[in-house]
Amino acid sequence: MEFALNKAKEQGLALHGLQVDARDLTSIKDNQFNHVLCMGPMYHLKNEDDRAKIVTECLKKLKSHGILFVAFISSYSFVWDYLIRNPEFILDSDRRVELNKMVDGKDFAGKGFSDNFYISPKNVLPFFERFNLDKLHLLNSESFLYLREPELLQQKPEVINAWLDLAEQVCEREDLLSMAEHIMYIGKAK
Repeated sequence: MEFALNKAKEQGLALHGLQVDARDLTSIKDNQFNHVLCMGPMYHLKNEDDRAKIVTECLKKLKSHGILFVAFISSYSFVWDYLIRNPEFILDSDRRVELNKMVDGKDFAGKGFSDNFYISPKNVLPFFERFNLDKLHLLNSESFLYLREPELLQQKPEVINAWLDLAEQVCEREDLLSMAEHIMYIGKAK
């Protein structure tokens, strides 16, 4: 928080910061925001009741018909990380158990590339069925680009932009959600 506030100050931006537990947002006034971004708590809390409480708390802060953005880490994300950075992890028995969760299409809490909750893409929409939300979008935040990000960033701006345009066109395709590191659910409060 301190880093973000210092950077905002350097840029001359008026930014107010508040650090709280996302499961208890009572220190923030209800019904005051058009948009709420929940970018992190869903993959740091391993208990589903905690994740549900976060969404409930976020919804309280939205104005009528406000829009909620919620990020998850895909259960496939750590596979890409292992493959790119530590391919030998496939031989480690503990890591193999985690990889098999992905094979079985299950959510899991565990090491991955860090100690997080990883959701199977097919389980994101069912998670939100209990909330008073209309789904607007479910998307693959990085699309396929992060698999070759270092190489892509070495290209000319027009090449990078063309790839970004293509990725944006397919980011909501259900068949590409398994390529996601992060999945974004965007819903409108009813």
